[in-house]
Amino acid sequence: MQVDDNGNLKNTDTKLNLGNSGEIALSGSAQVLTLLGAICAAPLGVALTAIGAGTTVILSAWQIEQQKKLIEEISKALASIDKAQLNKDFLESSEFREIVMRICNDASLTASPYKHSALAKGLVHSAIYPQNEMTGKLIFIRIVSQMSDEELRILEVMQNAWEDNVPILGENDLQGSLKDLELGQIQVSCDGLIQQRVLEPINSEAWSLSILGRKLVAWLSGKQEQENFEVFQKSCIAQLKKAIDSDREAIISEALIRGSREQARQALQRAGL
Repeated sequence: MQVDDNGNLKNTDTKLNLGNSGEIALSGSAQVLTLLGAICAAPLGVALTAIGAGTTVILSAWQIEQQKKLIEEISKALASIDKAQLNKDFLESSEFREIVMRICNDASLTASPYKHSALAKGLVHSAIYPQNEMTGKLIFIRIVSQMSDEELRILEVMQNAWEDNVPILGENDLQGSLKDLELGQIQVSCDGLIQQRVLEPINSEAWSLSILGRKLVAWLSGKQEQENFEVFQKSCIAQLKKAIDSDREAIISEALIRGSREQARQALQRAGL
């Protein structure tokens, strides 16, 4: 797959055979770097040398198909940004080349459209200030690559809430956005995100993004967190936990009162009164 002078994808005839993930990553890196270079070269005067350009790489038909899907998602992500935002120095860095290779390798091993989309957005936003200065980008890639489709969909809902400055979502909120998922699927997926330290549980029915989760959605969205979001989040969590504790105390008190009444009734029965 190649790009024309305008950065658009064009098809080429390629014979496909079985290959390993390292070769796949090398081929995908060349395509992505060429694509990025073509799109930003005209306005910024960037000249990128693609890794492995001109070499013969052996790929399986299924694996190359997944890379094509990734390239398509990268094209969509690039179309949604201002080309001038791309950091040309970072595009030429060894760090960015490693990001490209990791993402191309991971994308070639999955047919998940949610994973392709997330990895593509992360790749493009890695080349944009200030996301290109974030630490932990390779950690973000690993986390996304290990997520299930259900976890990625829940993360997207949590990301949308984060962008709207909403710090906590309950199971009803998630069900309302993901109507095809059963409550059990949502709860299991949230447990998985908790294990990956992306979500923090408020109780068994409500969750918030962890510090790692907030950094992850900033990387995926290419947006910065709203000012004082963390303070607002902590305040909302404290208020919710206080309300939960108050409700729990009320339930316990009522149970004790009912228990006392029942004990008194039984005592009166035993006394024949």
